[in-house]
Amino acid sequence: MEIGCPAVDKGANQPNVFVDPKSSESAYPYYSRGFRDDLMQARHRQVLTDAFDWSKPGYVAGINPVSTVTGQRMVDLAHVHVYCWDARPFPAFPSATTYWGDGENWEHGHWINGRLGGAALNEVVSAILTEQGFSEFDASGLTGTVPGYVIDRTMAARDAIQPLELAYFFDSVESSGRIVFRHRGRAAPAISLGPDDLVEEDAGDALYELTRAQETDLPASAKVRYISSIDDYPQAVVEARRLTGASGRIAEADLPIVLDDGLAGAMVESWLYETWATRESATFKLPPSALALEPGDIVAANIAGRSRLLRLTDVSEHGVRDVQALSIDPSVYDQIDVPSRTATPPPLVQIGSPGVALMDLPQWSAGYDASSGFVMQAAIGKSFSSRPQSLSIRELIA
Repeated sequence: MEIGCPAVDKGANQPNVFVDPKSSESAYPYYSRGFRDDLMQARHRQVLTDAFDWSKPGYVAGINPVSTVTGQRMVDLAHVHVYCWDARPFPAFPSATTYWGDGENWEHGHWINGRLGGAALNEVVSAILTEQGFSEFDASGLTGTVPGYVIDRTMAARDAIQPLELAYFFDSVESSGRIVFRHRGRAAPAISLGPDDLVEEDAGDALYELTRAQETDLPASAKVRYISSIDDYPQAVVEARRLTGASGRIAEADLPIVLDDGLAGAMVESWLYETWATRESATFKLPPSALALEPGDIVAANIAGRSRLLRLTDVSEHGVRDVQALSIDPSVYDQIDVPSRTATPPPLVQIGSPGVALMDLPQWSAGYDASSGFVMQAAIGKSFSSRPQSLSIRELIA
């Protein structure tokens, strides 16, 4: 049995379609936005194989029964093959588009070359915490793929997780005695608030306070340094800029994460937009009846003459609940389609002396002299010559 799924969002909706702009049969899966999604491909592979594996928790009862004739399972797991593993070495394929005409199809294609080394974001965070001795946490709500992550020195779990929080836009909060990780802007508003829902601690106190950051205090561009997945993992920089505005500030970050150029570009775009979307901060007080609200929750607040979404960043208790929040626009966390930069093929490296083998074969053509010699040239990254070159035996040996 052959299984496979394109590495594109909602790929499991229609895993049999292929994306190839040069083909009349090119198509994206149903409802796909055409964004690369390695996690979708990995989850499809895991769920499908687990469904037929009776030893896994994900086994679907009755889907792989035992034959009453042979005593064997209907589907032999040893004969489940994943499409497709390409014999061309990664990253020469797909990066070397000079030689491989289908290299551009890899990003959204079924290829598993260059993807099996990545890990799910929730698994990376869980591994960091487990190795540090933490057990009371919940990272199940995290989604995304981490192609590679470098921890090059001894550090606290908080320090190791912070670069991931920046890159994948999630927060860690304490909830019910556990550390819970949540993506920003994913959940629906937990509650709707109006002026009548807010309380004042002393008579005459303001019900709320809104602060809007000055434009000159916000970054006009954002730069992220990361480890590029191209070739030998060089350090790379990606930048996003606002085309308008009076600010001249630059936000910078170093991420010890191995990223594809397109994924890095989408992250820095969202990061820059987020700094502007959170330029408004709010403080207000809630009654004890709002005990269920905790940091990370989103509330829909109808205050100061308009409705806005606020993400709670701090909640403290002293009879009333003091709340601090930031404005949020969930759309900034939607993945932006940023095309990857074309990789420059590395120069060919000749290792050792050329090898020459003389073969006594039939005449290439009756029109050639019997003493003529022919050479077929082959090199890594180059195709065979289209026709042989005629050389004399003396020239061939020389």
